[in-house]
Amino acid sequence: MILTWFAAASVLVPPPNGRPQGAPERARTGEHGKIAWFSGSFDEALAEAKANQKLVFVDFWTESCGWCKRLDRETYSDDAVVSGMKDLVCLNLDAQSRAGKPVALRYQVRLYPTLIFLASDGSLEERIEGYLPPASFKKEVERIRAGKGTLGELRRQVEGDRTDPDKRYRLGRRLADLGDAAGRDAQVAEIRRLDPAGSSLAMHHLAFEELVAKISAGWQKSQSLDTASMEAFVGKETYPEVLFEARRSLGQMYKYLGDQDERAGDTAAARRHRADARNAMKAAWSSVPEDQVVEYGNTVAWYFYESREDLAPADKTFALEVAERFAPGAQDDVNALDTYACALFLNGKKEQALQQIARCIELDPKNGDWKDRRAQFLK
Repeated sequence: MILTWFAAASVLVPPPNGRPQGAPERARTGEHGKIAWFSGSFDEALAEAKANQKLVFVDFWTESCGWCKRLDRETYSDDAVVSGMKDLVCLNLDAQSRAGKPVALRYQVRLYPTLIFLASDGSLEERIEGYLPPASFKKEVERIRAGKGTLGELRRQVEGDRTDPDKRYRLGRRLADLGDAAGRDAQVAEIRRLDPAGSSLAMHHLAFEELVAKISAGWQKSQSLDTASMEAFVGKETYPEVLFEARRSLGQMYKYLGDQDERAGDTAAARRHRADARNAMKAAWSSVPEDQVVEYGNTVAWYFYESREDLAPADKTFALEVAERFAPGAQDDVNALDTYACALFLNGKKEQALQQIARCIELDPKNGDWKDRRAQFLK
C-alpha cells in the first residue's frame, strides 16, 4: 500500500546460528525440498549459468528461520515448482555461514528468506523477500523468466530510452521497493530534469507521493489525517493510474478515521467516515489496474460486507459485482473465495455462497473457520 502511517512492520533478523567451527556450511541433500540444488560455490554457479545461458536462483536462509523451513517443506517440495526450476541454476546458501555471508552482504540481504534471481554476470534480475506458497512461487518464477516487470527488465528499458520519465519512474519505484533509496533518488532527480513542466505520468506519480509524505508527516505530528488535501488532489488529477492510488489511499484514510471514531464511542462519526471510505473505494475500483483486481477487489468487497448493516441495496449489488470480477482469478485463494461467498450471501444467493465455502473447505480442510462460515450461512 502507498500509505504506511496506519501500521508498521518489523522483522527481527535471527542471531548467528552458533554452528561449531569446522561444521559443514551447506545443507545436507534433501534438507531443502526436492529442487536439484547446485553443489558448487556461488562463483561456480555463475560460471555454470554463463556456460548454459541460464538464470541463477539463490535462496538465502538461516537455521533459525521458520519461514525458510516452510519454503523447504511446502514450496520446494511441490512437483510443479520443482519442474519449473529445472532450467535455472539453483543455489541455497546459509546467509550466516562462511560461504554465504559475503554473498548475502553483496546483495544486501537483511531478511529471511530472501530469494534472488541473477543474470550470469551476477547482476540482479529480481528479488523476493519472504515466504511464497507453491502456486504463487511458480507464478513469480514464470514472470521472472519471461522478464515481465523485473528489475533487470526495467533497467534495460531505461537504458534503451534514457529520455522516458515514465520508464525511469517504474525503475525508481521498484528500487524503492527493494530498499535502494539512493537508486530511487537518482531516478527521481533525472525525471525532474527531463520533465520540469511536470506533465508526464511520472511527475504526477511523484506529486502524489509528495502529498502522501506531507500527510504522513502531519499525522506523525498531530495524529490527524488531512483528507481535504487528498480530496483536492483527486479533484484535479487526470491520469487514471494516479487517480486509482489517490482514491485507494483516501479510502484507507476514511476507514482509519471510522475505526478511530468507533474506538472513541462516536458511532455517528464512524458511520459517516465509513460511508466516505466506501465511496472512495467505489471510485478507486472504477480505475483499478488489471493486475490488482484480485487483491484490491477482495479488500473492497470484504469491507462492504463488514459494513453490511449500513448498506443500501445498490451497495450490496456493487459488492457482489466486485467479487464476481475478481473470483475467476482467485480460485485457489481461500480468503478471496470466502469474500466472494459472503458477497453472494449478502445478496441472497445462499446456495452459491455455500458452494464457495465448500471450495474453501476443500482447499484448506484443517481450518475450522470455513465450517463456521458454512454454519453461519445455514442458520
